[in-house]
Amino acid sequence: LERTPLAEREMAKYEDHNFEFSVRDVSFLDRVQEEWPPDRTGVLVTEVKDGGWAALGGLNANDLVETIDNESVSDVRRVEQRLKAVATTKPSYVILRVLRGIHIYYLQLETTWNH
Repeated sequence: LERTPLAEREMAKYEDHNFEFSVRDVSFLDRVQEEWPPDRTGVLVTEVKDGGWAALGGLNANDLVETIDNESVSDVRRVEQRLKAVATTKPSYVILRVLRGIHIYYLQLETTWNH
């Protein structure tokens, strides 16, 4: 028998404290509900804290983040790597490509780093 697909609660998660949002890996059920093809990659936003950089940039819960600064993010491990690299370089903004429903958006998250 095949293994049952992982449930949402079993998916890997990551919370970024700089941009104040959380993501998790995409589950089988997410793909079925959203009718995403198997080759659609990204991570699902689970929470966006009010007043954080992500919220001010227009990120919403249930957005599918596909790229960060034009680099694909296929899972939370890759998101964590990208956002830690961003925290090291401290750019003035970060660009996210997100899928929201049937629309693709490019969100510019502007930052003010405390040195």
